Amino acid sequence: VLGSFTQTRFGLDRARAVLPSSEPGEVEETLKETSEACRLRSDGRHMALGEAPDVRSHLEALNVEHASLDASALVELAAFCRTSNRVKSSLTQDGAALKLESILAMGRQLPELDALRGPIEKAIDGDTATVKDNASPQLRSLRARIFKLRNRLRSILESYFRQKDSRKILQDQIITERNGRAVLPVRSECRGDLVGIVHGTSSSGATLFIEPLSTVEINNDIVAVEEQERQEVERILLALTNEVRLHKSELARAVDLLGHLDLMLAKASLSEAYGGTEPHINEENDFEIVSGRHPLLVAKIAGRSGLPQPEPEAVPISFRVHRDKNALVITGPNTGGKTVALKTAGLLSLMVQSGLHVPAKSNSTFPVFRQIFVDIGDDQSIGSSLSTFSAHLKNIVEMDKDLEEPALILLDEVGSGTDPSEGG
Repeated sequence: VLGSFTQTRFGLDRARAVLPSSEPGEVEETLKETSEACRLRSDGRHMALGEAPDVRSHLEALNVEHASLDASALVELAAFCRTSNRVKSSLTQDGAALKLESILAMGRQLPELDALRGPIEKAIDGDTATVKDNASPQLRSLRARIFKLRNRLRSILESYFRQKDSRKILQDQIITERNGRAVLPVRSECRGDLVGIVHGTSSSGATLFIEPLSTVEINNDIVAVEEQERQEVERILLALTNEVRLHKSELARAVDLLGHLDLMLAKASLSEAYGGTEPHINEENDFEIVSGRHPLLVAKIAGRSGLPQPEPEAVPISFRVHRDKNALVITGPNTGGKTVALKTAGLLSLMVQSGLHVPAKSNSTFPVFRQIFVDIGDDQSIGSSLSTFSAHLKNIVEMDKDLEEPALILLDEVGSGTDPSEGG
C-alpha cells in the first residue's frame, strides 16, 4: 500500500524495501521525517517528483568505458537534473520557512546539477531526442551540406518526371529510397528505358527501383557526408557522456535523496489516508494503543489494497500493557475481534518501527521492540505428528529460546486443540 503513494520508480523500490528498525534513535528520526512531510503537505506544498525519470540504468551504463549514452538517455538525465534542481530550491525555501530540519537538510544535500543539465539541453532537442544542428560548428556545416546535396538530388530526379514518356516508364511519379539511395519506381517492362543501378523490386515484381546513373555520384556524396555527420553526432554524444561521468557520484546521490524524499512523502500521504498520528516512543516498555484501528479497516486503505470496503462503523481498540504488568489476556466470544486486536497490536508496532504514523490517537505509546513473535492460526502437522496444541507449544518453546528483550509476543488461542483443563 505504501508503494502506491510513491511518485517515482526509485521511490517505489525504497518503499518495497522498508524494514522495521530496532534502534530507538533511528525510529524516532524516521517518525520525525514522516511528520515533517505531513506538515509540508498540509501547508499545500506538494513536490512533483513524478517528473524525474528513473536514470539508474543510465548511470549503470556509464561503467562501460568509452561507450556513449544515446540522445534519449541524455534527455532523461537532463530532465532528472531539472527536477532535482527545482526540488532542491523548494526544499531549501520550504524547509526554512516551515522550520523543518530534515527537509531543509535534504535540500542542502541535493547536489547542484545545472552545470550538467545546461550542455545537454544546449546540444540535444528534448522533444525529439536528436542532436541539434548547432551542437557544434562542424555538425552545422555537415548538415547544411547534406541539405544542399539532397535538394540538388531531388531536382535531378524530378526532372525525369517532366521527360517525354515518363508516365509510361515510371510506375509512380515519386522519389523513394532503397538501401539508403534515392531511386525511381520503374515499370519492369521498361527496364531498358532508364539506365541505372537496380536496388530492388516490388513484391509483385512489376516495379524495379532504379538509381539513375546521373545521380550515382551525388548519392555517393550524400552517403559520405552522412557518415561524417554520424561520426560527429557520436563524438558529441561521447563528449556529453564523459561530462555525465564526471558527475556520476552527484547524480547517484541525487537519486538516493529523491528516492528518500519520495518515500517520506508517500508515508505522509499514507498517514493522511488513514488519519495517522506520530505516537510517543518510550524506553520504559510501556505499550499503550489509544483508539487504534487496523489500517485495512480504513476504507481508503482497503480500496487501495483491493479488499472489500469495511463496515463504516469499525470500532477502534484501546489497551495498555504496563512495564510492571507486561502481559495482557484478551477474552471474549467468537467473532468478537480478539485476533484482529492482536494483529492490530503487531502491525502498528511494525509500522512505528518502520517510521510510519499509526491510525491511533497521538497519546498512544510504543516501545521499540527488538523482536516481535506471532503465533496465530492452526499449525497442526500430520507429517510431523503435531497436534494443534503441540504446535502452539513448539512455537512458544522456540520463541523462548531466541528471546531478546524488549520483545512483543502475540499468542492466539494457545490453549485450543486439546482438553480444556490440559490446555489451561
